[in-house]
Amino acid sequence: NSLYSSISLCFGKDFFEKNEYYFTIISYLPSQTAIDMANSMLKGLDLPQIEENELYKISSSMKLN
Repeated sequence: NSLYSSISLCFGKDFFEKNEYYFTIISYLPSQTAIDMANSMLKGLDLPQIEENELYKISSSMKLN
């Protein structure tokens, strides 16, 4: 619930509701489609875009020992 509250404070109270569908499906999409969708949302928020090579950096930093 605190994540929801934080998102609402940063991006407006209806942000999650308006984008819930995208948050739900994005992990099931092919990589490039997911990146395109995420970048579309980020562009609308005037935030930096994600580059494909960044995805591999994130997943490699999350590997378990």
